[in-house]
Amino acid sequence: MANWSDLRDKKIHHQIFEELALLVYKGNAEGPESFVNYVTVNKEWREYFEKLTFKTITLDNERARQFRIVFFQERNRIRSLQHLQLNVALRTSSLGDGANQSYRKDVVFMHVIMDLFDVLSQWRQTDNDGIVLEIHVTCDGDKAALDSFRKKKRDAVATWGWIDQLQDGQAKQAMIDANIDDIDKDVKQLLSPITDPGHFGNNPPQSIIPIGANTQYGILREVSVIKTLAILRHTTHTIGPDLLKLIFEFSLTHVEQILHEKWRAITFQDKEWWGVSYAGCAPSLPARLRGLSMFDEVHGELHMRKCWYTKDKLLGRSIAVATQHLRNMSLCFVVDSEDFFHIPQSTDPAQRQPLYFPSLRSLVLTNSTIRPNAQLQKLQDALSSYAVKIIHGMPMLRIYEIWNAGSGFGGVFQYKFDGQHAATIVHKTSWKPCGMSSAFNTWRIVLQALQPPRIVETFMEQVPRPHHYLDFLPELEMAANIMSGVSRINARDEAEVRKLPVPYYKKET
Repeated sequence: MANWSDLRDKKIHHQIFEELALLVYKGNAEGPESFVNYVTVNKEWREYFEKLTFKTITLDNERARQFRIVFFQERNRIRSLQHLQLNVALRTSSLGDGANQSYRKDVVFMHVIMDLFDVLSQWRQTDNDGIVLEIHVTCDGDKAALDSFRKKKRDAVATWGWIDQLQDGQAKQAMIDANIDDIDKDVKQLLSPITDPGHFGNNPPQSIIPIGANTQYGILREVSVIKTLAILRHTTHTIGPDLLKLIFEFSLTHVEQILHEKWRAITFQDKEWWGVSYAGCAPSLPARLRGLSMFDEVHGELHMRKCWYTKDKLLGRSIAVATQHLRNMSLCFVVDSEDFFHIPQSTDPAQRQPLYFPSLRSLVLTNSTIRPNAQLQKLQDALSSYAVKIIHGMPMLRIYEIWNAGSGFGGVFQYKFDGQHAATIVHKTSWKPCGMSSAFNTWRIVLQALQPPRIVETFMEQVPRPHHYLDFLPELEMAANIMSGVSRINARDEAEVRKLPVPYYKKET
């Protein structure tokens, strides 16, 4: 048989699928089912079929504009769309004059996103309960920064080996911080031509958000067709409050004013981008949205600490309020658990009440205290306080994880409930786990006080020290929520090509 690509005539393609459909359906006593379940002869046929029926579509910066044409001309065919992946490539530019401002990363990102969301906001009907939108953000200017980062890490191996022999925990952590700070400085220096707002001279742009001046709310609110939104950032560059305003509903005028006033103070760290006041902003999400996932990684490296991690209690609380109707949520390296569960000091009794998540099945957050040589009592108190909030505020919760990872270390705290009477609590770290008995006891007391009481098993385990974020990803129960199945397979294949091991450790039962 000739290769599939040699069959240029589309009529021949359709005839082949028609004949195949007759063969499949003829032997099916229960009647026809989804055609895609049977077209699995080989990878080539499957990929063509998915493109033919628009089950899965992958877009980039340019194809996102073409999608508008496809949407209006082939609307009936894309009603069966289930998965839409958008790969946004941020451009590297010196930003030397006003003509180059359109290449600024947040502008490029927002132009691509807003154009796609404008189309999706007009999409009301599908043949399923919604689509999964997966957004990947990359930048071609990251290579130099990552090369420098890896070189610093290699040069520091000998020093770190000596540090591991120190007995004084504070001295050890100070030495580690000094090495990481040097790495961060080099990364910032390499990226300064890209991120330095001084390139705009004395006239910073009044608005870097290409939305109409009369727009009051984030456009995502109008995109009712999305049931799951996943944003994975594979770049060292921040996209700042634009991303938050895209996901949540903020007063545009207020945010633009903040950006204009804070422009000179903007630095590479997300803390300066995201750590602005969102007072008076009311977050909102589409009613159909049930899953939200955000994840940061850079070319497989465990995230470079202090480069983009943010802590903002007001922002964390706003996100928690906006996501009370979700079923699955993964906000790794985006929201700290302390900020997410923060109860503000307010004279309004309603503001001081713990939040209630009636439908939440899974939750993943980050906790900055999960790291080597962290203050043990602070970590125990934090983990213990979450027990009551989770058990009583999230009645449907099955999996809760808080985890953190840095240069050469990773740690995760897991709570798993089988939905009936058994619960498991696991604390896994790449360093020696110890001193968690107090937190475990608090969880056990809370769970056994329920009616009916829950049987609790606890485990502490040390896992191999990771060198690549994929090394630690299998330890996470929520890996499927962090990365889609397709992306996870692609990342694993890439790791094998680069000769990077991806171990799968035995799970506790």
